[in-house]
Amino acid sequence: MKLDLKNIRIQKKKKMLDNQELLNFFEPLGMILHSGISAVEGIELLKEDSADDESRELLTNLLSEMEMTGRLSSALTNTGLFPADAVSYIEVGEETGCLDEVLQSLAVRYEQELELAARVRSAVTYPLVMLGMMGIVIILLLVKVLPVFQQVFRQMGMEMNGVSASLLRAGNAISRYAVFFLILLAVVILVILYIIFTEKGRDMFRRFLLKIPALRGI
Repeated sequence: MKLDLKNIRIQKKKKMLDNQELLNFFEPLGMILHSGISAVEGIELLKEDSADDESRELLTNLLSEMEMTGRLSSALTNTGLFPADAVSYIEVGEETGCLDEVLQSLAVRYEQELELAARVRSAVTYPLVMLGMMGIVIILLLVKVLPVFQQVFRQMGMEMNGVSASLLRAGNAISRYAVFFLILLAVVILVILYIIFTEKGRDMFRRFLLKIPALRGI
């Protein structure tokens, strides 16, 4: 059985491994153990096939811990990079002799979480794009179309009033401070992209939401 381990990349860092990194670790290790190879030998195989120094360093530390304790769960706990719930499942797998099945189940779980996150990003991105296009259309109406109507009204000896006058003033303000609004729009777009496409951005956004009492329970 030939395993594709080229995509394994587990970086040495203080925060927990993300879902993609966990999937890249649990999936091949579960396949290796399912073939009858021990956990220590499986970690050794991952280390040999690892493509970067940081991954090899982490796997080396795991091997050292496992040589002392003989338990994968203890080794993962000591790294401080693996979620506590995943380590608990692995500990149960070691006790029951179903470690390979537990690892494969964890791989399926993190793969599903990645798919769900991708669907959420897709579902959020489309309405944001539509809102952006609507905003551009509204700005064009305020800046370009309403002044034409104002000229027509003045030629007829009339003036725009009420809501239309307010919208016209808003359009004039946008025209006057166009550079400022463009910079503000660019910043907003960059922040949204940062939140959607980076793990750090999503973590910051979640922490921000938790500070809002009305959303904390949700």
